[in-house]
Amino acid sequence: MTPQMDSIIASLRRMNRLQLSKVLEEWGNKSLEEYGQLYWQGPKRPPPLELELIQAFKETWQEMGWADVIVKQLLQELEQKRVLQTTMHLTPTEGPTFLASHQLATLRQPKTSHYLVGAYSGVPFSNSAWSGAVNYGTKTSLDQILHPSNSLFQQAQSAVVDRTRDGDHPRLSLIPGKWRDGLVDRSVIPDRLNDLFPDLLPGMQESSLRSIVPKNFYDGWALSFSEQLTRTVLNNNRIFYFNLNEVIRKYLLNILKDDSHWITQLFLDSRKIKFLEKGLAHNWFVTEVEKQGKKKVEQIHLQNRCFKSTTISIPATPESIIFAMNEHRFCPGLTLCFWILAFYNGIRCLGGFEQIEYLAELDSKLNQLGFLNLIKCTSDQVSFLTTGRCIDQDYEIYPIDVLLENSKLPPPEGTLLNWLQPIILRLSPRTLRY
Repeated sequence: MTPQMDSIIASLRRMNRLQLSKVLEEWGNKSLEEYGQLYWQGPKRPPPLELELIQAFKETWQEMGWADVIVKQLLQELEQKRVLQTTMHLTPTEGPTFLASHQLATLRQPKTSHYLVGAYSGVPFSNSAWSGAVNYGTKTSLDQILHPSNSLFQQAQSAVVDRTRDGDHPRLSLIPGKWRDGLVDRSVIPDRLNDLFPDLLPGMQESSLRSIVPKNFYDGWALSFSEQLTRTVLNNNRIFYFNLNEVIRKYLLNILKDDSHWITQLFLDSRKIKFLEKGLAHNWFVTEVEKQGKKKVEQIHLQNRCFKSTTISIPATPESIIFAMNEHRFCPGLTLCFWILAFYNGIRCLGGFEQIEYLAELDSKLNQLGFLNLIKCTSDQVSFLTTGRCIDQDYEIYPIDVLLENSKLPPPEGTLLNWLQPIILRLSPRTLRY
């Protein structure tokens, strides 16, 4: 390794970014082409996908209106390749990091394969991906995003000025202020989005994005909008977005009625629950509550045989969990999503610089439980990193900027280290998630 590489790896280790340091140690000087081919090499002997999980994928995709022939093909590919992009938060317009992640993940995508993006919806609208906004870069002006005749234009313009002054990127909020900390998953369409939508992208009257009219739930609209935007920017129609948490919710609603299922048995055995409370108490669910007229996301943890947040407590029983998911918008969190997908069903979950760290931590925690063998696969995070940051000199590049031809998409080339440099420069020390 070069002195520069040694220095970067040492710095990452000091920041507790051990998996990222391993990626660079093994692959930093290799080409993006070499690293990118790892994603599409199917596992040698994966366990069969659970029938209940297959059914949950099928129902989710059918509800999104995907044709039966496509659903069948995608399920076959998922069984064979076991690859799923899970680094994205659910948002209608992604940013420079997610855009770079897609570029890297699709660089060696076989022409006969589809790229499945399971967007994570268990986050507040104000998460780092700003799920409640149209995100764009400084080379794009607000009047390219929203027609100046819209009644909300002046208000939006003032907000852009304030954000730019504070060093933030410009964006157009699609939600009311009191929703800022509300839950993305299964949120209804806000009136503000309906008021803005007819005047979005005024210079692109023929764009297919304008035909994606908001209806029913916000996450469904945002998924379709982001999928079409990414397809257009990358010139790749083999990209499919869906709500990752909804798949796991449907799976849980089904299996928790079966006392013989491995997850149901966790909550029917007090000894197992105590093991979980001691070693794996956090990140089970999230939910939305309302406080003083404002929506807020609360984390649900396991304590005293109950799932609790600061305002909610339910017994950790199959019946109570089913009721909470249906009536209180309990949304499956990181622990359930990745235990089921990665560590029990062997799906290789591609992720960013944070995900590869906390999945390695979760892997370790699951292996320490010890009371029964509920892990069929160990996840090698060194092979699953998809990140980067699209920049052009001093300008950050957003998909919307490329769509409007205000920025050009940088080609994914060179070594993995060179590609990751812009994101590495932004990293700070992290605390353990598990």
